[in-house]
Amino acid sequence: MAVTERHGDYEGPGAPHDPADLVKWFSGTAGVLLAALDTDPSTSAWTIAPPPTAGFWQRRRCLETLIHRWDAQQALGIPGQLDPALADDGVAEVIDTMAPRQVRLGRRSAPSHAVRLCAGDTGSTWILGPGEPVATIRATAASLLLMLWGRLPAESPAIAWEGDRRTAQAALGGALVP
Repeated sequence: MAVTERHGDYEGPGAPHDPADLVKWFSGTAGVLLAALDTDPSTSAWTIAPPPTAGFWQRRRCLETLIHRWDAQQALGIPGQLDPALADDGVAEVIDTMAPRQVRLGRRSAPSHAVRLCAGDTGSTWILGPGEPVATIRATAASLLLMLWGRLPAESPAIAWEGDRRTAQAALGGALVP
C-alpha cells in the first residue's frame, strides 16, 4: 500500500493457521509485494524516511529480507554468507535511516559520541553520532551489519576495536533498528 496507494496505515489480514491455507496466503501476499516493487524506483510512494519513492521500499525490502534470510539459515543450522555489497548498503541504511528513525520515534536516545565503522572488504566508512569518533570498529560489511542488527556480539573475534571501546559501545547501545 505504501507504493500502490501512497499511505502507510494498511493493515492486511493476518496469516491463517492452517498450513495449506498458509502456503496460498504467502504466495498471494508475496505476489502482491513483488508486483508493487516491480516499478520505476523514482515512482512516488509513502515511506518512513526520505526519499519518498518506490526505490526506498525496494532497498528496504531487500535489506530486511537479507537479515531475515540469515536468521532463518542460522535457525536451521545452514551456514550462509551475506553478499558484501548488500551488507555494505545495509550498514549504510542503519546509519542513514534506521538509527535516526529510532531516535525520532523515542525508541532510543541519540548517540552522545561518534563511532567510526570501517568495512575492510568494501572500503566503506561510516560515522554514527556527533563529533570526532571516540573509537573505530573494523570488520567485514557483513559482520558490521550483523553486529548493528544484534545478530553478532560486539565481542566477536570478527570485530576489531580501536579507541575507547566502552564509550563507543554505550553510543551503539539501545535499539539501532526496530
